[in-house]
Amino acid sequence: DKAQVTVLPLLKYNEPLHRKFSVKAGGSTPIAESLWWLFQQDAFRTENRKIILLITDGQADDPEQAKEAIDFGQNIGFEFHGVGIKDSNIKGLLPNSSEVIQSLGEMCPVMFRLLQNTLIKQ
Repeated sequence: DKAQVTVLPLLKYNEPLHRKFSVKAGGSTPIAESLWWLFQQDAFRTENRKIILLITDGQADDPEQAKEAIDFGQNIGFEFHGVGIKDSNIKGLLPNSSEVIQSLGEMCPVMFRLLQNTLIKQ
């Protein structure tokens, strides 16, 4: 049995978005796996701050593992904010730093509202 790959890099850090960008949904929300992969890629970056904006339209495949990954990330200095798209499960993972939107038009104002205080913080 071949293991199903749930996390793949679409672009590397600082790589421009190409015209053939396409993502197909697979019916899964591998938040924990995605975060562990991200930590491995970015934990030793030299920037003073590492902010993760977690955007999801569903419940994590394993909410307990996702919470453990977020706790670990916070302990090593990552800052987290979340946006739920027509789904409030993000509130269970990031109760004090997430919002839920119902339409795409809400995305930018909500992202700016969530990140405003964080981005101006020294």
